[in-house]
Order: sequence, then structure tokens, then C-alpha cells
Amino acid sequence: MAGPHLLIVESPYYEHIAKGLADGAIAAIEKAGGTWDRMSVPGALEVPGAIAMAEAAVAVPMTAMSRWAASSAARRCITRSSPTNPHAG
Repeated sequence: MAGPHLLIVESPYYEHIAKGLADGAIAAIEKAGGTWDRMSVPGALEVPGAIAMAEAAVAVPMTAMSRWAASSAARRCITRSSPTNPHAG
């Protein structure tokens, strides 16, 4: 059985942070036997819109749970990568 095909949406404002996040995501996806596409957007506020456009372009729409998981993951990445966030790690 083929692994998942995932979309990585990134906002490379801080390139070194975005590269580290993308490299980790790609390694995890490939380790699980999955494939990926990568999309860059100008800023963090465009990430949910990019996810929505990708969802609209595929034949099988996301479930409410997978949509929640995608937006939750996007928020965590945005928050954790913020250089002004004292909890960023």
C-alpha cells in the first residue's frame, strides 16, 4: 500500500527556520513511505488559504477532522517558529 501524499505549505520569511521545519517534515514523510508537494506563500496568514485552495483542487475533500488537524498543525508551526515567541523551540 502506498504511503500518504501530503502538501507542505511554508512561509519562508525566516528562511533558516522554514528550511529546518520543511527538512524535518520531508524526512518524516519519506520515512513513512509517503510523498509530498511543497508550496511557498508570502506570509503566515496565507497558509490557511493555500490549504483551502489545495483541498479544492483534489478529488476527495478533507474531512472536518483532517481540516482541523491541518489548521492546528499550521498554527503550531507558525507559533513555534516565531522569533518573538518565548516558548519557541
